[in-house]
Amino acid sequence: MGDKVGVGICSYRRPVAARRLYDRIRETADAEVVACSVDDDVPEVRRYLPLAVDGCVLIHGPCRGVASNKNRLLGLLMEEGCDRIVIIEDDVEILRPGWLDLFTRALDDTGYHHLELLHEDYQEDITNWSTYEGTVIGYAGPRRSGSFMISTRLCVSTVGGYDTVFGRYGCEHIDRAIRAGLSGMCPKVATHVSGAETYLRDTAGRETMTEFEKRVAVNFALMHFNWNPRPPYFRPYTEPYERIQK
Repeated sequence: MGDKVGVGICSYRRPVAARRLYDRIRETADAEVVACSVDDDVPEVRRYLPLAVDGCVLIHGPCRGVASNKNRLLGLLMEEGCDRIVIIEDDVEILRPGWLDLFTRALDDTGYHHLELLHEDYQEDITNWSTYEGTVIGYAGPRRSGSFMISTRLCVSTVGGYDTVFGRYGCEHIDRAIRAGLSGMCPKVATHVSGAETYLRDTAGRETMTEFEKRVAVNFALMHFNWNPRPPYFRPYTEPYERIQK
């Protein structure tokens, strides 16, 4: 693997889950940098300290919501010179080795600069498939999954980070994925790398909602925060953070 790969773990009040995910990353993938970002005001922040002792780049910063937490990771991994950047939430389960190779190869085969793990509930939206070299990509609807995203350095430089206007609420991943599509970094619809579900599993719960209710909830959130994806599509990803020394 020629490009430098960095993996950022986004965690909030789940040190045990973050530890389990970090160990699995080290067991199953060859990533040059693995980092974890936590908020300053998390009472359990001390429980994250063993990660730093065992080689994880542990950073912390002001509690400004999930978008800020992920932006800290983007900033760190860009500063570390990473060419491929994975942002993964602590409720993703790694099932077996090969997941990182699958996604980095998919970036190479397709020429895309942004891909994501499509939640199993959303895979029913896939309407067609295309083959690129050794990678098969499914194209779905507008519903996005934010638990796992991989971007190239060019994508981060072009699209930037997650919009902090969403604060502690969700939808930051929907916004960034759509901006990536509008910027030409990836398709304008959600994508699914065939076989990804055998490597990774998003264990985050999904509320029991009808499709109409889901659509209304997402649209309300986006409109509530004055979401308006017009050029320029770049959003700053620089957030203050400090490294926790081992």
